[in-house]
Amino acid sequence: MKYAEVLLSQGNINQGHFYLPRGTDLFPADALGGKNKSEMAILLKVVFTGTGEVVHTDIDREKSLFRLARGQSRRFIEKHRLTAGDKIYITKTGDRQFSVSNKIITEPTLNSVLDEFNSEVIRALNESPENRKLQLDKAPKKPDKKTVEITSYIRSPYVVAEVLDRANGTCERCKSSAPFKRKSDGSPYLEVHHRVPLSENGDDTVENALALCPNCHRELHFGFNA
Repeated sequence: MKYAEVLLSQGNINQGHFYLPRGTDLFPADALGGKNKSEMAILLKVVFTGTGEVVHTDIDREKSLFRLARGQSRRFIEKHRLTAGDKIYITKTGDRQFSVSNKIITEPTLNSVLDEFNSEVIRALNESPENRKLQLDKAPKKPDKKTVEITSYIRSPYVVAEVLDRANGTCERCKSSAPFKRKSDGSPYLEVHHRVPLSENGDDTVENALALCPNCHRELHFGFNA
């Protein structure tokens, strides 16, 4: 996949945005617009990995940035805890589709596919019932397939065991009892969550882990303050 890298400055961090590289053939020429919204060009679809946000925007040619992605850019920088000197990678993933990531993407990843899908669901929910019905009538009954790259982290079973033992059947976030017992051995069902994700260079240690009920675990990944 074709990509371009952006080196973040302290000014970028302070302002919560980043500039796109100039003079690259990564972006189609018809996506470069003027400095005013009245001079907007043809839109691109930009997916921000990690936050799951999708924005349809052109590029402000003068400022060299995604015109309608200020908020998304700021939340992406905050989510990945980026600092001056870190790099952002803009990857072309489709004809007019791009991914913003803190890592080089060589193939679609499970997270990037799920981020995009969840954003499309939100967009569909915001459409009228009539339009959703129209789209359902036109939709194929068999889904498309996409092969994705999956990175699996080999976690220590001793970390998981120690954290579950520490919790003693109680969610360490909401303090509620585990919602049910495991079929396999009758133990309280809790899930072990890393405070700093392994994918963001977090440690696989007891200190970096919490035992959570499924509801709290999903909220930490997908909730408003995730």
